[in-house]
Amino acid sequence: MYLKALKPFLKEGVAIGAMPGEGGFDLCAIHNLGSDFVRNSSLFALETLPWACRIVEYGSCVEVLGTKKEVEIIVSPKQGTT
Repeated sequence: MYLKALKPFLKEGVAIGAMPGEGGFDLCAIHNLGSDFVRNSSLFALETLPWACRIVEYGSCVEVLGTKKEVEIIVSPKQGTT
């Protein structure tokens, strides 16, 4: 849904990410943005959010309780890069 809404504003070569990432984010990007677009861009997904937060007021305010020391990330660089 979000990728489809963002598509008109994205240019090839951008880095597109998900926080937190879910399995299949790459497939969702290909489906919504097209395989050529994704092949010429970079994708990343974080295992979880890098912050521990609690909702104070739904829709307007959260409390950041702390940051996590480590968060795993998966990166798929654009084709032709390492």
